[in-house]
Amino acid sequence: CVEPSRVVKDAIVFQLKQMDCSGDYPLLFTLFVSPDAYFRNAAVDIFGVGGDNTVGFLTANLDHSDREVRKLILDALFCVGTMEAILAIRAGFYDTAVKVKITAVEYLGRLKDRESVPEMSDLLKSDPEPMLIALIDPNGYLVEDYTIAYTILPEEYRATTAYVVILRNDEIMAFFP
Repeated sequence: CVEPSRVVKDAIVFQLKQMDCSGDYPLLFTLFVSPDAYFRNAAVDIFGVGGDNTVGFLTANLDHSDREVRKLILDALFCVGTMEAILAIRAGFYDTAVKVKITAVEYLGRLKDRESVPEMSDLLKSDPEPMLIALIDPNGYLVEDYTIAYTILPEEYRATTAYVVILRNDEIMAFFP
């Protein structure tokens, strides 16, 4: 698209979001690799309004070779926000790219997916990436008898000053500096 007008582009995206684009998912998916961020974000928005109809298509592409595309898939799944989308986002825990793992942790927290806390705990034990730790909800998660909480010393923010504590029945199960 060579349309220079942002208003016209927005109108086109708005109309596409109103339509059933399921027959055009493969074409729409190619926008995830566009050099233009506007088109990448437009594709996320259009997939995001497709509901559970888009989840199967997006999930089938979670093994894409480009980590940026995998991250955009999670962005679209987050916009969908259904339980099926949440289950697909959890697959991001096992991605090879830290950026995708961070996105999965952030989105599951924002979607309040408390069922993923034990899996998230396992991720934190196996991959102590500081950015993963910092994204856990500052108020902590409480799921059944597990609590995950973190603290950051703001005056000295460095990776070594972020801590995650996982408690079970008020007993420390794991601690990550």
